[in-house]
Amino acid sequence: MTIQHKLITNADLHEPKGVSAAANKTVYVANGSGSGAWTAPNAVANVYIAFNSSSPGYTQANTTSDVILDPTWVSGVISDFTVQTSPNARLRYDGTDTKNVNITLAMACNQASGSNKNVEFALFKNGTEITGSRSIRNTTTSD
Repeated sequence: MTIQHKLITNADLHEPKGVSAAANKTVYVANGSGSGAWTAPNAVANVYIAFNSSSPGYTQANTTSDVILDPTWVSGVISDFTVQTSPNARLRYDGTDTKNVNITLAMACNQASGSNKNVEFALFKNGTEITGSRSIRNTTTSD
């Protein structure tokens, strides 16, 4: 007798294979080859730098070369990441599963004095600039 899985009644339903050994708050992710693994569904790092327009939380002197910024991060929601502020501002992934990552970065700057300046921002991964992450903003005094 053949019974379609979708027709099994509630009393006869079963947990997925391997659930008894799965860690808390994990989901089963198929690998496309008839198997898979239990893994954490999300890794999250929600951080920001406190901002006050009358008393900025971070200042950087004008230079003509790249300077690694070292602001103090404020941690929001963190899961599988460590927020580091030394030797510079970093997010370190501490999980063991391979993750696809989406990074959203919002930056603002204010120029205190002088002629127009180009201000550049870039993201780095393991000390290497991420291709396509560099952006340039032209600033004017008090803008």
